[in-house]
Amino acid sequence: MTRTTREEEGRINETHDQYSMEYVSPLALPPGVARDGYSYRAVNTNIKGEPNYRVESLATQGWELVPASRCKKRNSDPLGRNAAHKEYLAYKDVIFMEIPTHIFKARENAFHQKTTQVVKKLHGVSNDIGSFSKPLNSINSF
Repeated sequence: MTRTTREEEGRINETHDQYSMEYVSPLALPPGVARDGYSYRAVNTNIKGEPNYRVESLATQGWELVPASRCKKRNSDPLGRNAAHKEYLAYKDVIFMEIPTHIFKARENAFHQKTTQVVKKLHGVSNDIGSFSKPLNSINSF
């Protein structure tokens, strides 16, 4: 049986208060970074070491990089290997981007309408009875 002193118990409780032992995904947006009225996305900067230019593509659509100055406590590149991590909020090969929510929703709705129109034009595909807000598509002929 191991006995602990009151001083040791105090240190254990003190340490527990300082550090949260719950898992937090490194791809989750840190608290205090998100602004009201904005939507966020984690974007790959490369795949298997090859650049994919996804950040540049989204930037032309109105997405902006999240500045690292909004999150003082997080440093995902303590050795300074990636220059982008000094200026922008990032983790490994993923960087965070933001866009006003009203623009995001308008583009999302336009995409949904376009895909719905394309599906309706397909021969042999019809809406199943079910949810009126999101009907299921089924193939009824080949």
